[in-house]
Amino acid sequence: MILSHQQRQAYQTEGYLKYGRLLSPTELGLLREHYIRVYDDFRVGGKLHNVAVQKDNRPGAPTSKPENLQIHYMCHYDEVILSFLYSKKLLDIVQDLIGPNIRLFFEQGFWKPPFHGAPTNWHQDNGYFKLLNSSDGVGCWLALDDATKENGCMWALPGSHRETYTHYRDMTTDHLLRTDVAEDQAVAVELEAGECMFFEFGTLHQTKSNTTNTDRGALAIHFSKTEAASLELTWLEREKKFTPILRGTGCTDGFEEFGLHLAGRWEKQFVS
Repeated sequence: MILSHQQRQAYQTEGYLKYGRLLSPTELGLLREHYIRVYDDFRVGGKLHNVAVQKDNRPGAPTSKPENLQIHYMCHYDEVILSFLYSKKLLDIVQDLIGPNIRLFFEQGFWKPPFHGAPTNWHQDNGYFKLLNSSDGVGCWLALDDATKENGCMWALPGSHRETYTHYRDMTTDHLLRTDVAEDQAVAVELEAGECMFFEFGTLHQTKSNTTNTDRGALAIHFSKTEAASLELTWLEREKKFTPILRGTGCTDGFEEFGLHLAGRWEKQFVS
């Protein structure tokens, strides 16, 4: 096992784990380079998805348009990002949390631009994913820039994974869900670039605005047990081609889904 008993216990009790350093400076540099390349390609092509569509009319709010920029499945646009999803260091931790049969459930890049990076309000990922058992899924939130309270780091509500909250359409966005919670017990999970946190699909979390003069980029990767059942089977069936088995029973090492052998490919890039 990679995680200590204390780390696994913290995850089970709080619903999330601030893991800390996952990427070396060299690994971070490579992943961030390719992440920015994909974003630049999308921006030039006019394909970036801004999920923040409402203007912020609060006194003193920035006059520029709020942006919370998102790309679904960045791994489909870059083989380096794809190879990272199969990396041993990442999957070993995920295996400690949900077991040996691991599916990529969802993956997305988030970018909060300087000064007007918009928030994502409180929600449980299972409000979207609707697994029968939220503990069958785990998200990894990886900071590609330093993530602070000022620029929109993750906030989590400890113990919230033990309850199911009613979600409704967030009208300050174009499609996101939100829920209303008392957040006096919320914890800010500040991360340095290259650090990450893991959280159960049922854990309430949010990110606030980026009011600084620097970018805040992050990669969110969601995994589930291969055998996880969903309340809405259409989710998995609709996204089937985007949900490869990364490890365990049924894994083809990416060959069936992508025509590539991906195990060890991330690590080989750093062998001198």
